[in-house]
Amino acid sequence: MLIDQAGQPKGALKIGEQKSLQTDRVVLVPGPEEEQEVVRGIYQAFLDGKTEREIADTLNKKKILTDLGRAWTRGTIHQILTNEKYIGNSVYHRTSFKLKRKHILNPPEMWIRSDKASKAAG
Repeated sequence: MLIDQAGQPKGALKIGEQKSLQTDRVVLVPGPEEEQEVVRGIYQAFLDGKTEREIADTLNKKKILTDLGRAWTRGTIHQILTNEKYIGNSVYHRTSFKLKRKHILNPPEMWIRSDKASKAAG
């Protein structure tokens, strides 16, 4: 969500949009309730012993699309299960690069962590 310098909401940013003013900030907020329910369902199915592929197949059979309007894949399920933002953590500086060089993966001790930075999806 986009907020102004006083911390007041200015509205949700859509995927691919950027903030325009130096004084504005972007903060993580929980998504729509229906998307949160899907995420909780993914975690519960995984805890119940379903594989990533089985979870994706179930969501596709129910005609539930990803936030980008696409069909689910094993990879999209894996990204949700391994992304700490869904448990409320923010992790930065996992990769870095210099101009005209390839991205490199930084070791975990170089990551910048903020545990419990936002409300967990579940």
